[in-house]
Amino acid sequence: MRGHVRNYQLKTGEKRWAAIVYRGKRVAKNGGLQDAYRWIRGFHTQRAAQNELNKLLRSLDDGTYAEASKQTLAEFLERWLATVKPNLEAKTFERYKEIVDLNINPRLGAIQLTKLQPQQLSEFYAWSASSGNRRTKTGLSPRTVLHIHRLLRKALQQAVIWQVRPTNPAAMIQAPRAKDKEMKPVEEDRAGWLIEAAENTDLYLPILTALYTGMRRGEILGLRWTDLDLDNARLTVKQSLGQTRAGIHFKKPRRSARMIHLCSLRLTLTKNTICRRARN
Repeated sequence: MRGHVRNYQLKTGEKRWAAIVYRGKRVAKNGGLQDAYRWIRGFHTQRAAQNELNKLLRSLDDGTYAEASKQTLAEFLERWLATVKPNLEAKTFERYKEIVDLNINPRLGAIQLTKLQPQQLSEFYAWSASSGNRRTKTGLSPRTVLHIHRLLRKALQQAVIWQVRPTNPAAMIQAPRAKDKEMKPVEEDRAGWLIEAAENTDLYLPILTALYTGMRRGEILGLRWTDLDLDNARLTVKQSLGQTRAGIHFKKPRRSARMIHLCSLRLTLTKNTICRRARN
């Protein structure tokens, strides 16, 4: 693609300059091929038009050129979500869409994608941390703000790959900080009370398994008899039960399947014991 500059006249009689970039061939209305150009108008001097043309040609050469578009951030995110949905867990996609619809679009959605700037994102994160909760008008948690940033960074990087933006503004600012929550395991006397309270109920086995293995709730609910090896006193976490607004579903664990050795729990498990507990 190459280009040139030329002057043109306004209705008022004033002269202006335009930078014109050749975009290749396109199909004409009659079915034939014709040359296609992009005009950037409104320059008062030939030099200004030439400088803009040079900048466009350099961006074409180094791969940073992005076609001008009036597409808003909300429109882009809607299309981006549709492309990533097949590769996401149902719960993850539901969370992504919730962040886009409730947190991002009300504040940034109307901005043209190509005009979104790093400063706007920094100000948006600061506002989210102080007043971003739409229900209570208080700030969102630091971890939620970080999730918003990570989603925007991922989506806007795709915009760069699709060449609808030359740069990723979310990659140019410091990510919001989120403090890790300190894990507080159940104390021994509290665990004993919990086991006694669950005795002879349907919750006894899930609670006992959680206390002695540290498994997540969804992992426990996803256990099957085939995952339990009584001879070798071990079980394998192969799936997890997830829940979305559409209902419940089984999914792969967050990481690869892992094995838990029950012998280290100092428990004597037999199938008869488990069945008896399950029946009570």
